[in-house]
Amino acid sequence: MFIDAHAHIYESDVKAVLARAKEALVDFVICPASDFESINKTLEIAEENPEVFACIGFHPQDAEQYLNGGREFLIEKAANKKVVAIGEIGLDYHFGGEDRNLQKQIFDEQIKLASSLNLPIVVHIRDAMEDALQILQNNAEILKGGVVHCFSGEWQDAQKIMALGLDFTVGGVLTFKNAAHLREVVAGIPLDRLMLETDTPYLAPEPYRGKVNEPKNVVLVAQKLAEIKGENIENIAKITSKNVKRVFKI
Repeated sequence: MFIDAHAHIYESDVKAVLARAKEALVDFVICPASDFESINKTLEIAEENPEVFACIGFHPQDAEQYLNGGREFLIEKAANKKVVAIGEIGLDYHFGGEDRNLQKQIFDEQIKLASSLNLPIVVHIRDAMEDALQILQNNAEILKGGVVHCFSGEWQDAQKIMALGLDFTVGGVLTFKNAAHLREVVAGIPLDRLMLETDTPYLAPEPYRGKVNEPKNVVLVAQKLAEIKGENIENIAKITSKNVKRVFKI
């Protein structure tokens, strides 16, 4: 059985997507939300579907929402038993023009909030590794675990992240033809620090690259990880699922 540790299924036909996931032997789906609307949708889906768990937080591109009652909103929603983490939170400098200082402030505040709620974090880092690592290191003493999702950094970044007690989710990018360097980095990360994700509906793995992604495709990520690690896919499924259950306490 597999677990998709990061899938935004609130943007899809939930029942159909979950049915196809079940056919592919995907046991659980962790669904991160990123703003007021998606948090409410995700919690509704999680409450209606026992195989779905929720992460709630304000994505760096929605950081400003946090200033408009976001902290109180997260505290209220985190009381729901289906909430397993604060996320996805982090930094994203990819598109330019964003308020980086605001992103850093809200990232830091949400890390502290997660700690006060005794919850792990789900971290988004895009073109902002140095700043994100600095903020995480500044909060090293209070981290309650978590993952850097869709990890795409260098080996030295991975070492720093592991030193903080954080793990990694890897997804469809691992299968891309131009991702040889990422595969080299992932080869060095211990299997007990790795989880599988799809980032549905984005980043579909080969041979579906460019199409709408969904949790059933996590099996293709598992196959590529098995190839990289020289393991059979059953062992990949067992260990990565165990890692998800450990970090998110499900």
